[in-house]
Amino acid sequence: IEHNGGNGTFFADFLRYVDDEIIVILSTNDSEVRGGRISHALGRLAHGDDVPVPKPPVAAGAAKPLGTAGRDAVIRAWFDAFNAQGFEAMRAFRAAHATPRPGMDDAEREKRLTQMRADLGQLDPEGIIDTTEAEVTVRAKGSQGPVATFRFMFAPDGKLDGIGVEVGD
Repeated sequence: IEHNGGNGTFFADFLRYVDDEIIVILSTNDSEVRGGRISHALGRLAHGDDVPVPKPPVAAGAAKPLGTAGRDAVIRAWFDAFNAQGFEAMRAFRAAHATPRPGMDDAEREKRLTQMRADLGQLDPEGIIDTTEAEVTVRAKGSQGPVATFRFMFAPDGKLDGIGVEVGD
């Protein structure tokens, strides 16, 4: 179970591994530290996993362009659905590309989508800044001004299993 958030200055992340009785809480007044990566690394360390030294952040303009197949195609489809008017495109995206999430109803999803659209505006993906076996991290520029980092988490079947968003450079 996890939840995070920030405002461009502060960032907080909460991870709870219910079966293992482990909780990771990270809070910082420096949104540049990429807190989500740190908290997930702490969770892996708490489970006894080896954790590689993190890569330095990718400079603006150095992102790898999104491709047109596989996970890149799913990510492009998500940005297209985000930028579409109304909710129908995002509903169709979820039906085709996302792991079902029974814990959240459409009204809550659409409320969150509306708020993200208001905060960010139209999103223009700048490219991939990190890739692992289960995740692809993409930087995007919003038409309202902010830059956001999206961490797309994939299930083994290739379906989108979750998205983490960090707003700020």
